[in-house]
Amino acid sequence: MQILVLASSIQGHSYQEMAISSGYDCDYIKDTGYKLWLLLSDNLKERVNKQNCQTVIKRLAEQNINPAPVTSLSQDWGEAIDVSVFYGRIAQLTTLQHWIERDRCRLITILGMGGIGKTALAVKIAEQVKADFQFVIWRSLRNAPAIEKLLSDLILFVSNQQAGEKPGSIDEQISLLIKYFASYRCLLVLDNAETILQSGERGGNYRQGYEGYGQLIRRIADERHQSCLVLTSREKPVGLSAREGEILPVKSLSITGVAQETGQIILASVGLTQFDDAKELSNRYAGNPLALKIAASTIKSLFGGSISAFLNQGTIVFGDIWDLIEQQFNRLSDVETQIMRWLAIARERVTLQELHADIIPKIPQRELMEVLESLKKRSLIEINTFGCTQQPLVMEYITERLIKQFYTEIADHQLQLLNSYALIKASAKDYIREAQIRLILQPVSEALKNSFENKQLLKAHLDQLLGTLRANSAYQNGYAAGKLNLYWHLQTDLSDARDYSHLAIRQAYLPNVTMHQFNFTHAEIDRCVFAETFGGITGVAFSPNNQLLATSDTGGKIHICQVSDRTQLFICKGHRHWAWAIAFSPNGQILASVADDYLVKLWDAKSGNCLATLEGH
Repeated sequence: MQILVLASSIQGHSYQEMAISSGYDCDYIKDTGYKLWLLLSDNLKERVNKQNCQTVIKRLAEQNINPAPVTSLSQDWGEAIDVSVFYGRIAQLTTLQHWIERDRCRLITILGMGGIGKTALAVKIAEQVKADFQFVIWRSLRNAPAIEKLLSDLILFVSNQQAGEKPGSIDEQISLLIKYFASYRCLLVLDNAETILQSGERGGNYRQGYEGYGQLIRRIADERHQSCLVLTSREKPVGLSAREGEILPVKSLSITGVAQETGQIILASVGLTQFDDAKELSNRYAGNPLALKIAASTIKSLFGGSISAFLNQGTIVFGDIWDLIEQQFNRLSDVETQIMRWLAIARERVTLQELHADIIPKIPQRELMEVLESLKKRSLIEINTFGCTQQPLVMEYITERLIKQFYTEIADHQLQLLNSYALIKASAKDYIREAQIRLILQPVSEALKNSFENKQLLKAHLDQLLGTLRANSAYQNGYAAGKLNLYWHLQTDLSDARDYSHLAIRQAYLPNVTMHQFNFTHAEIDRCVFAETFGGITGVAFSPNNQLLATSDTGGKIHICQVSDRTQLFICKGHRHWAWAIAFSPNGQILASVADDYLVKLWDAKSGNCLATLEGH
């Protein structure tokens, strides 16, 4: 029956036609066909089905390849590291083994930031599946070898040193290598693929002169053979995402830090056994194995093995850990760097809309989405339905860089960085803003105070910056004028007259500052918090869609605020006595209030205008 199904399928007959001509039940023939295709796929080491069986058999007949027999496993582990001691990653190893042995994937990319354990995972999975292959080849791309040298080396190895005449072009070399990949089942691992990718541009583009690697990777992904290429990289090479899929032979695995328990085991293996402190240290480093090992060495040598003493000193990014992150950070484009700085300032997951609102000067939303996708490819940010953020290790590194850069700019009378970023976000949640003050604004303030003999000299220096700002129109629409936060935090006297007219004041947080002598004529006030006097609050109401909050007070005023960022939209004035109660209409467009003056007033919730006054009580 299998011979009948195969012969009929090659001739293009349907299962129904086979049933009619043979007299067998159609379902029985379909079941026989299903088992046949599994059998052929397993023996031919490629996917075979009813639609492609004619093409597969014709190609095999035409190839008529008789390779020299390989009677045992040939291995070249190159610079692969020793993973005889390996912790965790059980789920990832299971997934990779499934992709390699069962799904017969042609290309697998293991992605993650530096030190996360990509190389160790690749070595471990190669050791686990090597019995399924005739050749295992490991090559490190750390020193970015030329593609011609790599191809020549690989062809020589898989041909048992009998490659014959060397092909001329890169394309010919790749064709010959894939011919061997079709003849033998080979596992090729290329480690540190980010070294052949461009820095300073969008993630994933190949360096000039290394485009041949892209050609090799794409052809291995697209063409039929029985081998598997495993790439490890901090960035996903361009063009792979479109080739990936659940039922496609190209896949990628993004790995993050090891589980908390595994992090504790890593620390215990070097003698750091304080359970709770080890748990906290693992969390602070987001389970980055290399960072944990570096920190453990420092804890033993400088802190007498006390994890708590190390944590209490505050800094977790230092030495080799700093260098590790800096290597990756220095590869970013200017726009990518801008996004990373804003994520560090935000200190929590932010939405695309919030990020777009922060960036000055504005960039198209399309470009912002492309940059976020690029940063995700570089394994530097985490994105889900609630927004995007950074790992704690990356966030601390960028925060420390920002503090130093903010201080240096202010000391040198520069405004470029100050104009592009806020030291704190006045519109942030209270606990986030407090963290921004503690971790960014306060360190900048302390560095400035230590650089000047007294507050008067520092105040004069900051006043000169305001003069520079007013004299240069390029800085008048950014965040520079909003550095009033520095005056407030430095407890500088703000009682004298100051001219902020025609400037943009963004993210200034001054709830306890009296500003009687300030001139804000035609100033653009954006997401700021100023001192405000409220009467006793007598009523509170949310709009039906929960986007607006209205409050009434003992002064007869009605305040309408936007819930999402707590921006005050309007103050409705008209009652002469206490306003006792307020309520929104069912459609949220009208707000009603009642007061001790026996008046009921109707307000337009969109403009704050009084629509009507009802009397007669």
